[in-house]
Amino acid sequence: LDQVALVAALSACAELGDLKLGRWIHSYVDETLFCRNQPLLVSLNNALIHMYASCGVVEEAYKLFKEMPQRSTVSWTSMITGFAKQGCGEKALNVFLWMQNSEARPDHITFIGVLCACSHAGFVNEGRRFFKGMNQNWGIEPRIEHYGCMVDLLSRAGFLDEAHGLVETMPMKPNDAVWGALLGGCRIHKNVELASQIAQKLALKLDPDQAAGYLVLLSNVYASAKRWQDVVIVRQKMVEMGLKKP
Repeated sequence: LDQVALVAALSACAELGDLKLGRWIHSYVDETLFCRNQPLLVSLNNALIHMYASCGVVEEAYKLFKEMPQRSTVSWTSMITGFAKQGCGEKALNVFLWMQNSEARPDHITFIGVLCACSHAGFVNEGRRFFKGMNQNWGIEPRIEHYGCMVDLLSRAGFLDEAHGLVETMPMKPNDAVWGALLGGCRIHKNVELASQIAQKLALKLDPDQAAGYLVLLSNVYASAKRWQDVVIVRQKMVEMGLKKP
């Protein structure tokens, strides 16, 4: 097998979460390439890191990452995202700091990982700073994924008015993930008024399938706040609109 084929195989392992096969491929790489002093492509090392991180073995990914003789933006991004997905926000941001001190340049995918790390770790001030610095420091225009991460970060932390303001001023139309993050924050912090305002406005604008999803989220917010009468009202409204729970 050549290295390009091995990259494809490792990518499949990452998608399927097949750690056993991924380890076997890693052993094959060590036995057939490394032991013959055949240099590994950066893309093959990246694929190994991505496989281990995707399978939840992030420390093994980090061990490989530190041993890499050469790292690309993809290498750094894979490691940052791997730590972020495992809830290791501080480690993810330490890798990002290390990246900034190297010659590598972050891209828009890197910042999705960075903002995701901030969200899961509750690093609100850091998230605000990185989001603002995307354009100012790196010339990267935030995309909807970055706005979604920021709304999730602010909503989880209880900054619901700030999150709502960010949604209302986005340069693009908010998607389901963005609204869902905001309504999820309303549920966590039992902000029934804001959730009701948002969900009812969306229900009037969207097609029935989408509206049903938001009304279910609103019902969950009411349930979290133990406002059972409002739960019943929302369910009745769904019946009147001919909507089914998704």
